[in-house]
Amino acid sequence: MLLVVALPFIFKELKNNKSDAMIGELSYPMYISHILVSMSCRLTTNQFLNSGWVIAGLTILLSCVLLKFIAMPVEKYRQHRLSKA
Repeated sequence: MLLVVALPFIFKELKNNKSDAMIGELSYPMYISHILVSMSCRLTTNQFLNSGWVIAGLTILLSCVLLKFIAMPVEKYRQHRLSKA
C-alpha cells in the first residue's frame, strides 16, 4: 500500500532524470531484439552463449546499437522535417 501511495511522487522525482529516460528509450529496442538474440544464442552449441546473463548483456548491447544508429537518426529526421512545416 505504501508503494501505491508513493508512486506519483516517485514519478514526479524521476521525470527529468536522464538515466531513467535512457532506460525508457531502450525498452522498445530490447523488446524487439531479445527474441533474436535469444534464438541466435540458443542455436550455438557454446554453453557460455546459452547463459541468461550473456543473452541479457547482448540484448542490451544490441538495443543500444539500434537506438543510436536507427531510432535516434529517424527521430532526428522526423523532428527536422516537422520543423520545416
